[in-house]
Parts: sequence; structure tokens; C-alpha cells
Amino acid sequence: MISLAFQAEAGGLRPFSEAPRGSADRRQILDLLRMPMQRVFAGRIEFAVSVMNVSDSDAFARVHPQRPGGAPLTIDFPCEVSGADLEIEATFVKRGGSWHYDSPADGEFPICADDVTSWDAWLRERGLPQDFVGRSEFLDGSQ
Repeated sequence: MISLAFQAEAGGLRPFSEAPRGSADRRQILDLLRMPMQRVFAGRIEFAVSVMNVSDSDAFARVHPQRPGGAPLTIDFPCEVSGADLEIEATFVKRGGSWHYDSPADGEFPICADDVTSWDAWLRERGLPQDFVGRSEFLDGSQ
């Protein structure tokens, strides 16, 4: 399902869609996210996905990493959140038919940082609406 297709044409914003379960895009993005999470938390990781949108060349994911079956991760290092509340955001670019990290650039997350990776400037630079990252407005309050 393409989101904002009509608004995109009228407002100059690029259309996007949710990466559906089982799609190649979703699988590749989750595999990229899984690698650093499994290194940090030493074990298998699955994700509860709250936002996963793709355009022709950009993607955004907001996920909650957890153990298989939904058990929360145990965080045994200083962190502002618990394993039950942990959310990870990342942006991706498509090059040569494959997804690559855009932020964090090296794929190494500041696991416990509460920084937002989906800045207004990133969205505007790419011609994407705030809905792309699951927000009803830009962080600066504009629509």
C-alpha cells in the first residue's frame, strides 16, 4: 500500500509504502538491524516493528529489539531505558539494489542514547513527509 501518493504529487513529496511482512526490503533491513543487536546482547534477537517505511531509495525503521517470543532484553550496562522500553531508529539508503545504513553510518548504534535519527532536515532533504518516520508533524512543529 502506497502512503501519501496523492499528497506527494500535489505537495512535491515522494511517495512511500510500509515494507510488508515477508518482503525482501523488510527482511534485508531487519537483518542489518539484527547484526549489531546480537553482538551487543549476545544472543538471538527478533523485533517488534512499530515503523518500517520505504521509498524508492530511502528507508526508516523504528523497532523494539527483544528475545525470540517477546521476552525483554536484559541490559547489564548503564542505560537510560530498560530492555522492555528500548527502541532503535535507523535510516537506510538503497544503493545497487541493496539497503545500507545511512544512520548510524557504521551500523553501530548508541544503544542507550535517546537521540532521534530522523531529523527534520533529513526528511526535507530527501523530499519525504513526516509520516515517513511515523510522526504527524515535523519535530519543529511544522506540517
